[in-house]
Parts: sequence; structure tokens; C-alpha cells
Amino acid sequence: MASELRVDKIIPVDGVPSGGGGGIIQIVQGSTTNRVATASASYVATNLSATITPRFSTSKIYITLGGDANNNGSANYLYMTYYRSIAGGAFTNIAPNGPNDSAGADSNYGFAMVYGANSRIHVPVAMPYLDSPATTSAVEYKVYIRMQQGSGSVEFPANSGYQAGRIFLYEVSA
Repeated sequence: MASELRVDKIIPVDGVPSGGGGGIIQIVQGSTTNRVATASASYVATNLSATITPRFSTSKIYITLGGDANNNGSANYLYMTYYRSIAGGAFTNIAPNGPNDSAGADSNYGFAMVYGANSRIHVPVAMPYLDSPATTSAVEYKVYIRMQQGSGSVEFPANSGYQAGRIFLYEVSA
């Protein structure tokens, strides 16, 4: 006889710690091996995305990714960020506006930057972030990239067909 335990969330005996969650409710993964290259100073969508439908509007979504990025040349800045779409709506950049959302800060710097002063840099990237979409509708997260300065283009993932970019979405109970 098999036993099965089903719960919506697990909360520690002493309650949920301040600023922390009670546990992971679900995990979703997306992946791509299709490289996107751009020389645009504005953010451009990559082929890396995943969609999660939170069970609770109070849940947080922990986002992270794995993959190699390439600044593709000397003095190219590659910036990376996450955009979010709720219930099929418009995608918006969710990067914070800087430390403590200070005035004058710019979310165009995103969550990660790759730069090489005198060389082409090909590096692994991770961009952990805890988001609060406050919905039980489908939420799609997509990786966007842009270039600043330099010449040529920047790329993610770095090698089309050989290296995968992966995004992971964790629904975390509040």
C-alpha cells in the first residue's frame, strides 16, 4: 500500500521567519541553445524564457539562470536583465533601480554585466532574484540583453547549438 502526502505549503513550527519563506511550492525550467546576438543599446529579447503559474498571490518567485555570455570583443559591455509578463501582457524590465531604489539610478544596468577592456570575454552568468508578482495568473520571465559601447555585438547564450542557457523559476511560499 502506497502512502501520499499532499500539502500547499510547509511552514516551520515557529512560523515563517521574517523576510523569508516557508518552502518551495513548485519549480519550472526553461532552456535554449539558440543564441541571440545584438548591437542594440536597448534591451532585446533572447530565446530563454519560462512560465510559472503561482498557486498563491502572496508567493514570491525566485529566478535564476545558468549559461555563458559573450561580450564578443574588446570594450563591449553586455548587460542582462529579466523582463516579466503577467497573463500575456506586455513585458517589463524588473531590474531594481539601484541600491534602495535611489533617485537617479537606472534599471538599464540590469542584473549582470560582462566587460573586457582588452579582450573577448566568454563567461558563465548567474542572476538570482526574488520577485513578487502578486498574482495567480501565468507569469512569463524572459532574459533580455543589450550592448553599451564597443563595436560588433554581444551574445547569449555564447555558442548557438553547443551551449544551453537555462532559467529556473521557484515558487516560494511567503
